[in-house]
Amino acid sequence: MNILHVIPGDLWAGAEAQVFYTVKALRTYSQHKIKVIVFNRSELYQRLVDAGVHVILFDESRLGSAILCNRIKQVLTDYNVHVVHVHEYKSHILTALARVMLRNKCALFRTLHGQNVPSRLKSYLVLGCQSYFLQYLTDHLIAVSDELKRLLSQKYTKPSIHLIYNAVDLSLLPSIVAVSEVRRTFGVPEKQFWIGTTSRLEVVKNLPMLINAAGYLIKKYPKFDFRISIFGEGALRDNLQRKIAQHGLTKHVFLEGHNSNIMPILQSLDVFTLTSHHEGLPMSLLEAMSVKTIPVCTAVGGMKEVVTDGEDGFFVSPDDSEELAETFMYIYCNRKELHVIGDKANEKIRKNFSVEQNCKHLLSLYENYELH
Repeated sequence: MNILHVIPGDLWAGAEAQVFYTVKALRTYSQHKIKVIVFNRSELYQRLVDAGVHVILFDESRLGSAILCNRIKQVLTDYNVHVVHVHEYKSHILTALARVMLRNKCALFRTLHGQNVPSRLKSYLVLGCQSYFLQYLTDHLIAVSDELKRLLSQKYTKPSIHLIYNAVDLSLLPSIVAVSEVRRTFGVPEKQFWIGTTSRLEVVKNLPMLINAAGYLIKKYPKFDFRISIFGEGALRDNLQRKIAQHGLTKHVFLEGHNSNIMPILQSLDVFTLTSHHEGLPMSLLEAMSVKTIPVCTAVGGMKEVVTDGEDGFFVSPDDSEELAETFMYIYCNRKELHVIGDKANEKIRKNFSVEQNCKHLLSLYENYELH
């Protein structure tokens, strides 16, 4: 079977990480021929190339949508593609149009990595167009959380809808040497309590909640030696930096930027946190749990399907900065007894969210299509 994945791959975020893990696993656990189209010479592109994956680059900075569509159409023909699997709206729309023009019989899969929230008129128009393609020009929708699957099932009746959780490639866990160097690299003292998150700097990630929690900790526990590191880039960087400065938090909260080697950092943290308004199933949460770092998250989206509160992590209410801060302090005060939380988090990932399981489920969908 010839399988083609298509993704813009402009940034390295959850969708890109999942595609990378999945494609590598598909090549390992099947004899099918796997190719990937990306629209950007990005971190995803380079990682795929380094892993020996057949990657086709169609640079969207130089090629218009019409040319991209025609290039995809040519690949579908030249490689006799049986299954095409798309990620993100642009690759979905262009690939679906290419398939229609060819009257191609290949199956079209689309993974929805989270809910899309429109913010401008253009976003409303794009998402409206995408909804039509999801309903009428897609064979299979894959949701990364049960909540997302339920929402899709209420909205779309034509395509088959499946649940396949995001997953972690456990073979990529960091070495002890790599982890030991992290605190020194970032200038974090050994005994300082290190709280971290990795996310896009966008409204949906609700990062002001985390910054407000830092302000609360300074006022109520002035002797508490802590550092909050926010890894990632996005449109709100300047706004967040101003907020950090205005609240006198520049010695406690740091915008660290994007880091392509995040796993050793996650393992070096005392706590990993996500304060999002909503989520699909964040890869960063799975990765943090896989390296035994205690997660503290808002109880939204697919995170509710991964974390069991008080057993392998902790939940806080959305927008409740004081509850978030007090949870950090509780973990700090009881950290010796709470190491079992990290152990249980790791055990859950190994049991339920490994890339091998993800790959086998996905292959069964592909092969079931081929049989029909």
